[in-house]
Amino acid sequence: IYTVTITNGRCTTEDTITLDVKPKPELEVNGDTVLCEFSDGTLIAESPTAIDFIWNTGEQTQGITFNADSTLPAVLTVTVTNQYGCESNNDQQPVSTTIYPAPNADFDTLFSSIFRDEVQFIDSSSNDVIDRLWQFGDGWEVEDVVSPKHIYTETGNYTVYLDVVNQFNCVDVAMMDIFIDEVLEIPNVFTPNGDGYNDEFVISSVGMKDFELTIKNRWGELVFNSISSRFAWDGTSQSGVDVPQGTYYYQLKAAGSQDYSHMGTVTLLRD
Repeated sequence: IYTVTITNGRCTTEDTITLDVKPKPELEVNGDTVLCEFSDGTLIAESPTAIDFIWNTGEQTQGITFNADSTLPAVLTVTVTNQYGCESNNDQQPVSTTIYPAPNADFDTLFSSIFRDEVQFIDSSSNDVIDRLWQFGDGWEVEDVVSPKHIYTETGNYTVYLDVVNQFNCVDVAMMDIFIDEVLEIPNVFTPNGDGYNDEFVISSVGMKDFELTIKNRWGELVFNSISSRFAWDGTSQSGVDVPQGTYYYQLKAAGSQDYSHMGTVTLLRD
């Protein structure tokens, strides 16, 4: 309450006035100020008594959502008004955003051997990637490997994911669907002459539940045997001696979704 007194030396008069001082609304701006490229951010004007909000982006909501790639003012400010018409703003402490570049995740596949259940994944992501997580779609995953190999023990469709992270902790994800089909292919000739090409007799197979291969010479003598579908016969006997070139007879017992068992011949050439 304020009182004013006026006098002319002989007469005196006075009056009083009551000032009702209303509080300005409290204001604190919180949210995302550091963003990765292509990501979304949110800012919230925390003001429990404000009823109106005006941002310098033109929006009139308590919170604003924006994309890192959108055109934003250099700084972000907001003015809030309470029920008494009192205003507060963050002009003295405006919010600025920092946008970091995102990595690019990408990869391709290559069946890395004659065994088509073994897949080589070729990472072709951007050079700024510092960490990787591969998820092969069958419950297995591996970290910190650039281009891993993976063996699928079952046929079927698999979705493979590659998650990458750069030095700014920005992420990207690439995915690919691959199909592992049941197959069994048997060559009829191989040339174990040490030239690095077709030096081993290998049956390309995927999805075999049961497998046993027996190879004999023309006199019926056993020269090779394997119960693993991932075998490779290099043209040597069980004692490790090179067998002569010629025709050899095999008996295959193999089963996947169907029975692949049969008998056949393979020709060994050394010249």
